[in-house]
Amino acid sequence: MKKFDNGIYADISNEDYHASMGISKSLLDAMNKGAAYFVFERNAPRFESLSLGLGTLVHCLLLEPKEYENRYLIAPECDRRTKEGKATWEEFQNANDGSKKIVSAKDDSIAHSIAECAMAHPLISKYLQDQDGKAEVSIYFTDPTTDLQCKIRPDWLIVREKDGRKKIICIDVKTTSDFGNFASSVWNYRYHVQQEFYRHGLSIAYNVPLSEVEFYFAVVSTSQSGAVYPCDFFDLADSYQPKGEAEYKRNLLQCKEFKDSKVLKPSVLEMPEWQLRICEKDLEEHNNSIL
Repeated sequence: MKKFDNGIYADISNEDYHASMGISKSLLDAMNKGAAYFVFERNAPRFESLSLGLGTLVHCLLLEPKEYENRYLIAPECDRRTKEGKATWEEFQNANDGSKKIVSAKDDSIAHSIAECAMAHPLISKYLQDQDGKAEVSIYFTDPTTDLQCKIRPDWLIVREKDGRKKIICIDVKTTSDFGNFASSVWNYRYHVQQEFYRHGLSIAYNVPLSEVEFYFAVVSTSQSGAVYPCDFFDLADSYQPKGEAEYKRNLLQCKEFKDSKVLKPSVLEMPEWQLRICEKDLEEHNNSIL
């Protein structure tokens, strides 16, 4: 596993970033489940997915549109049960040197439609077309409390400097099939933890006060609603910040404790809150019945 020095890198590939040392948001999420799962997440072999999700295609179209044709090859629409279809597909396969990932014409069309809807949003288009913005910058820094090296890779990063002061704006693009329930996704996927982990990391890496680091979510639906794919640009309420900060710092301390002790324990499967409420209600009813 390669180790990069602390710093800001614009030329590290996605593959090299994920294979490098450093505590990432995904590893914080793994440690939140337990040290054993943390080790699994860090060491498990990675296999290429057989199918590309719409989220991957939309991310590329929004963040690196010029790279789309270099990365993906659109499969021809043909019936491979027929002689003509077989010939068309064989010709397509022979022309593919394996350097590009194959995308169905349907997925390509949907991804472009989603991206077009996203760029119709005034704030999404404003920030993602900002001339100072850069996609997929890799950043390595040391957490001052635990002395652990951490790493982050913002989807879109804007660095503005005026009168000797820097302003950092971080945009994270999220695709979702349940647009109306994004508030639940924030909690379930710990996006508030990601926000504060990234904000503090950017503050350290760019040596700016935390107040000069802004973080926003550009949320794009992969499910059509009427004639459009809904999208919006979110700034999480201030109430998320202390919880997100406390959670990422707690997980980093757990990483530090495991590094020092190497003690592995089974992951604890907590009872869902809704089930816990039912059990508490049942227990209360039972206690009342025997009084």
